[in-house]
Parts: sequence; structure tokens; C-alpha cells
Amino acid sequence: MKFIKIFLLYFQHVMNFRSRIFIWFLTSFLNPLSLMIFWVAVFKDKEAVLSGWSLSSITSYYFLLIIAASFLIVHIEEDVAIRDIREGQLVSHIIKPMSYFWMKFLSELGWRIMQGFFGVLIFIVFYVLFSRFISLPNTFLEIFSAILIISLAFFISFTFKMIVGLTAFWFVDFWGLQQIIEVIIIILAGFIMPIEFFPD
Repeated sequence: MKFIKIFLLYFQHVMNFRSRIFIWFLTSFLNPLSLMIFWVAVFKDKEAVLSGWSLSSITSYYFLLIIAASFLIVHIEEDVAIRDIREGQLVSHIIKPMSYFWMKFLSELGWRIMQGFFGVLIFIVFYVLFSRFISLPNTFLEIFSAILIISLAFFISFTFKMIVGLTAFWFVDFWGLQQIIEVIIIILAGFIMPIEFFPD
């Protein structure tokens, strides 16, 4: 019950920044959309198959990537490194009778839910308009597995970004490390192209 109350308090704070969240979502939305346009040009022949990928599967991949990025790309490291460590707000968290990790987790969860909502909304619009190009899982097991994977992926993403933020205790230039990690994630996490297309 305590966790729910704390989450609701953080979520009320998040709701004050709806327009900012939507702008952030648009920036993460345009990159997959532009890449999808590139792949549509690659698959000029709608029946063509490239390394097991068809036009339908590649468009589905990028549309679902929009939702995944909305839910999974956590940015808590900046808050931890700058506000909590450099500005000293960590002290106020430490004296509270709750784990610092879970406080940050609940604060970030609200942002992810809001951005995920925009992602799902945009996906529904595109699915209505381009349903013949999108294939989705249609069995209960596939849907359940997808939800479970997204939940675990969010937890891993959050934990990793928390660790990145905590490196500000040891690194003077936190931004350099943060930017390097962002580039690595963009390249190796399948944002540019599906991982199957990378060389073995």
C-alpha cells in the first residue's frame, strides 16, 4: 500500500509535464519512423524477403519499437548523477524510511507509463491506417510472454541506468560516459536495424 501511495504522488507530479513528455515521445518516435521509411524503400517488392524479414515483419518491428522505446528507455541516470549526487539531494532520500532504489523506481515508472501511453496511442492510429503491413502476436502465450519480457526489460534498463547515474561518485565528467552509453544502446539494441542483420 505504501508503494502505491508513493507511486501515485510521483504520478501526479508527472501529469504536470504532459506536454513535455509528448515532445520527448515525438523525438523517440521520429527516429524509428524515418528508419521504417528506409526499409519500406528496400522492400519495394512487397513479396520480397531479406534474411527472413518481409515488409510486414519489418514495419511491425519498427512500430513495436516505438512502444518499446517509450516504455523501456529510462533516463533516471541524469536525475541521480546531477540532482542527487552533485547537488546533494541524495541526503534527503537516504533519511527516508524507504529504499533509495525503489523511490527512484517509482518516480521513473510514472514517466514510462505516460510515454508508453503515447506510444500505444500512436501505434493504434498507425495500425488502423496500415493494418495490412503490421503483424502482431495473436495467441495468449505470445501476448503474455511479450508483457513479461517488457516488464523484465524495464527493470533491467532501470537498474542499469541507476548504476550509470551512480558512477557520478567516481567520474568528474558524467556526461561523457552517459553519451557513450547512449550511442552504444542505439547501435546495439536494435534501434537502427534488427539485430539479425548484424554480422556474426
